[in-house]
Amino acid sequence: MPPPHRSIVVLGESAVGKTCFTDIFIQNTHFAFYDPTLLHTSCAALTLDDDANLPWDLYLTDISSTIFREDPRDLPLNFLTFKTLLERADGVVLLYDITSLPSFTHVTTSGLAVVAANRRAVRKEDGAAYPEAAGQRFGCVLVGTKADLVESGEGRRQVGMEDARAWALGKGWNAFEVDTKKREQVVEVLREVVRSVMRAEKLDREGVEEAAIRTEEAERMRLENEEAKREDTNNNKERSMFAALGDSVKRVIPKAKSGR
Repeated sequence: MPPPHRSIVVLGESAVGKTCFTDIFIQNTHFAFYDPTLLHTSCAALTLDDDANLPWDLYLTDISSTIFREDPRDLPLNFLTFKTLLERADGVVLLYDITSLPSFTHVTTSGLAVVAANRRAVRKEDGAAYPEAAGQRFGCVLVGTKADLVESGEGRRQVGMEDARAWALGKGWNAFEVDTKKREQVVEVLREVVRSVMRAEKLDREGVEEAAIRTEEAERMRLENEEAKREDTNNNKERSMFAALGDSVKRVIPKAKSGR
């Protein structure tokens, strides 16, 4: 049986460390060149500590959230490709630089909005509609990078960990700060992404099943109401018929009495 696989999008502003984050997990090294208008997708196995050592194949793609504020005609890659990647992503890493408040603000507002706006409305395998107005759920974590710069004094913190954690918990997600040169920190983040994906998929399954049950119940009640209306109509017709027959009998009986 092949290992389960999931697609993860690493989304953030330019220069927050998306490719460093991806490369340290995939290749255990850092990037040498990066073009934000091109796609970088790679795969590596990940074992969850709580999943009986079952490996997961994770396909990571890093996307700059700035491209969604640019004119699509200026991009060498079809803009729909980026939108499709967000639609099909099982999980998302929202990446920001803890020394840059704008990077946090952008990824938690316009970045998240872009992801939510491009989710599937119906389930691919059977066409069942997702009950959430925003469509298919996705696993997610919020990750601050460049923690090492703050620790060394080379950078000044602009985003507090408590603020980031409060925002993430408000969405039902977890928050981390990492030094992207330390692979074990990145691995732990991705483990949490997979757990978040599993929770999202479970909620979607339950939501679709509950919606189906509600639909069946509504249909059953509709049919019962229609049957009740038909019965009422038939009963009314019978009552009208018997009432008319009674009136006829009443008119005939006096005539019969007068003829005696």
